[in-house]
Amino acid sequence: MQLRLDPSTADDGADYVALPAFSSTLEEISIAIEENALDRGVLLLKVMVALQIDRMLETLDAVARAYDLEDYYQAADQLNIAVEALEYLSAPERRIPFPYYFCLPQTIQGHPELIFYYRNVVLLSAKVMQGVGLDTQVYESGLYVPDLQTATELARYFNRIISRLVLTGGATPYRHIQMMMANLGDSLGRS
Repeated sequence: MQLRLDPSTADDGADYVALPAFSSTLEEISIAIEENALDRGVLLLKVMVALQIDRMLETLDAVARAYDLEDYYQAADQLNIAVEALEYLSAPERRIPFPYYFCLPQTIQGHPELIFYYRNVVLLSAKVMQGVGLDTQVYESGLYVPDLQTATELARYFNRIISRLVLTGGATPYRHIQMMMANLGDSLGRS
């Protein structure tokens, strides 16, 4: 039989209560917690490898190195991009590349696998996208390219949400990755 300190009486002196024989020790609990953390970490890493997150972010960086500021400003009204959000990202103290947060239809068509990235940056699940009539799953694999109308609808939807997120919560050079991974982790937690 194990004896443990009863926390309800610990202030006056140590009282011990008998715990059933099947109770776990602190060491056993600690080991179980570590094993669970390891299992979850390995699962997340396997998912990241399977989804080719590194390759996706490399593609995003290539797009970010080649974009033209004026393309985003000129398309802002048509694509639901808040000009104030562009100004926030391009402020001298930040200079965050626009493609990290905003997408153009031609980017979506040229790199349909980035639809997965943008969907997760705006913190939406594939199920929600289906629910709003913008099913992205067929394009996220990169095997199919959306037509210009679909790419435009997706860009408008994503940009409207990210504009509000940037203007409300701000942005950093890495927050887009944090947002994507938070949504991915949340999706894994529900499965």
